[in-house]
Amino acid sequence: MRILRIRLQSFRGVDDATIKFAHDGVTIVEGPNEIGKTSSVIGLDLLFTEYDSSTKQAVKACQPVNHDAGPQVEVELEAGEYHVIFVKRWLKRPETTLKILKPTPSSLNGRPAHDKMIDILRGDIDLDLWRGLRYKQGEAISQATVGQNPSLQAALDAASGRVEDVQGAEVELWTRVEQERQRYVTPATGRPVADRARLAEEVAEQESEVAALKDTITELEKAAEELRGLREKVTKLELDLARDRQTLTEWQDKRRMLENAQRRVEVLEAEVNSAQSRQTLVEGDSEERGRMTTAVETLQHDLDQLNQQILREAPRLDQAAEEERAARESKDALRERLVTLRRRATLASVRADHFRKVTRVAFLGPRVTRVQEAVAQQLAAEEFLAGCSLTEELFERISLANESVIEQRARLAAEFPPASLRALNDIEVQVNGEDRTLSAEESIELPLGRELRVVLPNIAELVLNAGTSIEERQDALATAQVALDGLLAEAGVAGSDPVQSARALRGERQRHEHLLERVGAALSSDLEGRTPELLEAELNRLNEEIAAFDTAQPAGDDAPESLEEATALRDEVNRQVEELAQQETGVIRRYELASSAKQDLDVERARISERQRQSAAALDAANAALVTARATRPDSELMNARDDAATEVTTARAALGLERDALNNLDPDTIIEMLANAQGVVTRTENSLEATREQVRDRVSLLKVKGESGLHEQHDAALATSESLHRRQNQIDRQARVAQRLHEVLSRHRESARSAHVAPLKTEVERLGRMVFGPSFAVEIDRELLTIKSRTVNGVTVPFDSLSGGAKEQMSMIARLACALMVAGTGKGGASGVPIIIDDALGNSDPERLATLGAVIAAAGRLTQVIVLTCTPERFSNIGSAKVSSLALARQKSED
Repeated sequence: MRILRIRLQSFRGVDDATIKFAHDGVTIVEGPNEIGKTSSVIGLDLLFTEYDSSTKQAVKACQPVNHDAGPQVEVELEAGEYHVIFVKRWLKRPETTLKILKPTPSSLNGRPAHDKMIDILRGDIDLDLWRGLRYKQGEAISQATVGQNPSLQAALDAASGRVEDVQGAEVELWTRVEQERQRYVTPATGRPVADRARLAEEVAEQESEVAALKDTITELEKAAEELRGLREKVTKLELDLARDRQTLTEWQDKRRMLENAQRRVEVLEAEVNSAQSRQTLVEGDSEERGRMTTAVETLQHDLDQLNQQILREAPRLDQAAEEERAARESKDALRERLVTLRRRATLASVRADHFRKVTRVAFLGPRVTRVQEAVAQQLAAEEFLAGCSLTEELFERISLANESVIEQRARLAAEFPPASLRALNDIEVQVNGEDRTLSAEESIELPLGRELRVVLPNIAELVLNAGTSIEERQDALATAQVALDGLLAEAGVAGSDPVQSARALRGERQRHEHLLERVGAALSSDLEGRTPELLEAELNRLNEEIAAFDTAQPAGDDAPESLEEATALRDEVNRQVEELAQQETGVIRRYELASSAKQDLDVERARISERQRQSAAALDAANAALVTARATRPDSELMNARDDAATEVTTARAALGLERDALNNLDPDTIIEMLANAQGVVTRTENSLEATREQVRDRVSLLKVKGESGLHEQHDAALATSESLHRRQNQIDRQARVAQRLHEVLSRHRESARSAHVAPLKTEVERLGRMVFGPSFAVEIDRELLTIKSRTVNGVTVPFDSLSGGAKEQMSMIARLACALMVAGTGKGGASGVPIIIDDALGNSDPERLATLGAVIAAAGRLTQVIVLTCTPERFSNIGSAKVSSLALARQKSED
């Protein structure tokens, strides 16, 4: 079919407008909104669907509001061998006319004209396909729903190689099969119809009753067998639990080893730090002793040099004796001052030593206190451990014995659970000879012994015999309890929960053991290899010396009050001594200037003697300080202390390294994870064991509660009724299966045909789509709906519903054009195909895609007629072969 022109008169908001279309290719009808583009499509539809007598709302909506006239539509078109002009007016002076120009000119009016026009169209195109392929303005972006269209199916069949023209026969056969199938199942869901459903419900109810009675009969038979299997499973799980608990204990032991190793590392780290501190102090003392020794050696060397000089100058000095006397008087005066200053320096040194002792006491005091407290804690811990009879091994035996008691008690409860008696009304009962009164709905538990006797006076007597096995189980429980009580007595624990008391006592023992380890480490660090008595004796001695000093040397106004002040005073006095020595040299020099050359020797002798005495005095002071220091701590002891400190640091670091290596070798992460897993395995096995024991109890209850009284007679009666219903149902089901089988066979053939004819449509969609999306473009087609399910570009597949609005719009356009091209030249219409009408589309597409879509629309226009209605013609400016028709210009010319 080819639409050549459309004319609207008094139609909606259009007074009179004519749109002409190119016979072939693409026609773009452009114009602003509300000028009649969409109205032309609406008018075309009404022209072919509604009689001129129609008063439907769709027709009334097209009546103009500005004047009293009936809406009128005229179309000129070619369809097959026909060339016609078809006109219809509604509401006001209704009229229908058909002018046939070819092949044989003629005219028709009214209903015959409408019917003839429809016959002409149906002979050339599929009207449903034509409408389905339109792209309508204002509707949501969606794909064309033409999957079941016969013309498109036939075109796809032909393209896939199916040349038989059997569409009509297939449709008729499929319809009859569907009707027969719908006698038995619903068309929408495939479920049985109401009568079959009710019959099936009756059969199911009867079968359910038969099955329930049969199940009740067989349930008791199966329960006994299941009970045996469950009890075997309980035994296996108990063995598994014992094994899993043993594994857990092993990992717990490894965790304790890990914790002990971590504590040892912490203790050794503290020892290394302590040893490093002591090494620093000893090295400082050693360096000070070296400086003092070097000073003595230097002074001794200077004194020896002076002595040798005096010996050499002795003859000359004897001659200058008289001159020496004068020089000596001057020197004595200076010496007296020097002696006074040196005495002050000595006092300052003594007071500095006193302050050092005070510092040492301040250091030793807290240490002695810590040692005393640690010794007290050590004695208390040792006393507790000596009196504690609960060892780790005994506690493990208690734990195992307690688990045995729990296990025996659980076995007794599982194998011989208490019975339950519930009163339906107020009753009097006797339980093992004891009278009991029960109110309605009151329940009591009846613990089983070897025999349980329940009497309902004047009604019934119930005797339950558990047999000798319950006594064996009770004996096993009693034996386990005796063993546990013996171990608890051995551990010396009692109370309402002796096992918990044992656990608490064990924790107290572990706490004291850990306390001993910590106290031992602290004592080792604080004592530094000495005994507490020696450390305390040193502290007492220093305190006595300090007290004696305070008594013998009361502080004066100028007495130093600290080690720093005493050292500063000593240095100041020594400086003054040096200044006096320099003054003495000046006196001698002035004496030499005033004396004659005869007195030069006296001056020289006095100078040398003074230097000798100064050197001797300095040497004496240095020797005195060195002797004092050595008396306090001999050089050998200091050297040994330094070596010992270095050795101690090295040893402590080596021990720490070994202990860290040992800790790492234990693989702490593995131990922690394996312990957690072992705990989880024990918990899981315990849960499984408890669940299995619960199943055992359920089976035991089932065997006690249910019986077989009257079940077989009820089962036979229900079975007879069920068989009667089954015979009726089977007859109907056979007929339904035949219909369903035929439906399935035809469905498979239809599905096979659809699978085959999807391929040509997929090929055509991909051919057009590659112009827009590139050479990697591919699609997946829904075989039922013939819509695009997904798109693949550059290896990335995206479902259609997940695409952007623009991509959906472009894909929908491509699919419509592909369907139109599939029917072009095949089936109805010959080479004319189905005209594609696109009403204001591609509003979501970008300029690049619009350019490629123009090529796609142009390609479709070479085989079928394409009509584009738009108010934005620039969207379609890339359709190279398109012919443009301006609706606004056409209406203006009409008005002119």
